[in-house]
Amino acid sequence: MMVLCSEISIGTFRFTGVHDVHIKRSVHDLTDTAVLKIPAYAAVSKPGKSGAARVVTATKINEGDTVTIKLGYNGVLKTEFRGFVKEKRLSLPLEIICEGYSWLLRRNKPSLPTGQVTLQQALNAAVSGLVGGHTIAVTCDADITFENLPTEGMSGFDIVTLIQNATDNNLTCFFTAPDTLWCGLMYSQPGNSDKQVQYRNGYNIPDNNMLTPHSTDGRLAKVTYLGQRRKGEARDMGYATGVKGGSEITIPLTHVPTASSLKQLAAEKVAKAAYEGFEGSINTFLQPYAQPGDTARYVNNRYPEMNGTYRIMSTEVSFGQPGARRNVELGPINK
Repeated sequence: MMVLCSEISIGTFRFTGVHDVHIKRSVHDLTDTAVLKIPAYAAVSKPGKSGAARVVTATKINEGDTVTIKLGYNGVLKTEFRGFVKEKRLSLPLEIICEGYSWLLRRNKPSLPTGQVTLQQALNAAVSGLVGGHTIAVTCDADITFENLPTEGMSGFDIVTLIQNATDNNLTCFFTAPDTLWCGLMYSQPGNSDKQVQYRNGYNIPDNNMLTPHSTDGRLAKVTYLGQRRKGEARDMGYATGVKGGSEITIPLTHVPTASSLKQLAAEKVAKAAYEGFEGSINTFLQPYAQPGDTARYVNNRYPEMNGTYRIMSTEVSFGQPGARRNVELGPINK
């Protein structure tokens, strides 16, 4: 028999009972979120003292408190979320809104070197000097150069978002672990994780989940990026070719000055549009544990054309009195 269990800490407050937990993580979003619904009143015990004092739970929880959520079955727990209290809503039950380590980036005011900077340098600057002595590790899987990024007065979160926008959103940045920021070219380069989860319809997927064919309407025959050099000199061009019959696009990228960087970004744009497999979401049990960026081996005996290896694009965990589920979005993977 599988018995659900949890262990949740908020600041110095620890508890094992919860009304409801909902956690969202995605490669499409820099922000991991968790929403907790817990009793408005709690019995608090202290080590070495008998009995327990009844307290209003909201008085023990403050904005910025660290949060750790562990969930599982039969006493075997996995850390599903680490972050900080963003907001508390004084309702019945009490609702706690939490944000992952992007909460730290929003409150950080770093400075970037002037002139040309590499992606690694920009990300290192964005996560430097975090409040409370916290740290964020950076894993950079792309060699992109930027120039004259307008970062004055920006937060670390704004800088990461600016980097993505400056590359025509070809760079993917998300937290592969609560305190590890990954940034790279997800579709044209090898995957960022060697973790693989096994899913089989009717076995560890309780519902009749179906994937759908990815639309190929946006296929690209050629992508050309233009980058302005210093002092109005000639423009560099980076391009990549795709499939016949697709459209051709040309886009200027003001803050990416080198041909090598532009070519990598063009190849990423083409690879993202070229995918012709299946995609969609499957509703699974809480375990096996999975997170965005991992790979998944999906098996459907009824429709074997769907069988294959996919990238996990997002997860949504629901945990509470009705039970626990993990909704997993499957998408393309570079092979």
